[in-house]
Amino acid sequence: MANTYANAGTGVGRCNLHRRVTWFLELAVGIVLVTLIGLSMFAYPSADDFCYAAKTKQLGIWGAGSFWYRHGSGRYTPTLALSAYWRYGDILRTYRFAPMIILVLTWMGFSSLSASIVRGESRCLPSWLFGAVWTLLFVAGIPDPAQTLYWVTGSFTYQLGNILVVFLIAMLIRRETAADSRRFRPVVFLISLLLVVGAVGANEISLLLTLMILASGSLYALRMQRDSRVFWVTLLLIGIGAACVSILAPGNQARASRLGSESMLRPTLGLAMWLYLPWVALRLF
Repeated sequence: MANTYANAGTGVGRCNLHRRVTWFLELAVGIVLVTLIGLSMFAYPSADDFCYAAKTKQLGIWGAGSFWYRHGSGRYTPTLALSAYWRYGDILRTYRFAPMIILVLTWMGFSSLSASIVRGESRCLPSWLFGAVWTLLFVAGIPDPAQTLYWVTGSFTYQLGNILVVFLIAMLIRRETAADSRRFRPVVFLISLLLVVGAVGANEISLLLTLMILASGSLYALRMQRDSRVFWVTLLLIGIGAACVSILAPGNQARASRLGSESMLRPTLGLAMWLYLPWVALRLF
């Protein structure tokens, strides 16, 4: 009887300690996240921001997106996102909200990934807190937070691609591990399809990373004869098609023809491809 009361007391003590630790972590993480979001109030447009905003005011969302696709680059996701964002409102007044959106989407992406991995198995921390911690770790490892988060053109070009890839990985894990009903699988496929198209068109890094993930998943699903093999192969084919749309854009050739007059030091195409995997490994580990 005494042992029963002792064990109960120990359990209550551990529960109280867990609550205190969780509360402290929530408070600390919340303060840092609010600070990062608050820094958005000091963001101000510069450089390419004015070019995208002016072209959108002149041609509209689809007209500006078409113009940049033909004369700028094949990164159709950020150009369309920038055009949509600059279409309405004053650039000087609405600029600060874009970094806030990017930070919140980053947190939501990591929270979604955490929820897909944990799937209710963890009783220690909620998924949103896991996502917040991963967000802070990611921000701490960014070489240039100002360009990645607070410069809108940079954040839409690079961080938006990261966000889409993280959401995509979360959906792929859910498709393979969740015991969802069959009627929910078309929703997972549709969301994954949109994420693939968006991630491939974001930038070259997310394009390669997305195709590598889909190719690996397709090979594994085919070899193991999983019922998800049609899901994986279809997404891979769609990703390859989106990659062709991005790579074969006339704007890439136009942009390449202007690089010779720039003073920025750039690696050759072969060297960049050779250094890609070590660069990704260093960023991950």
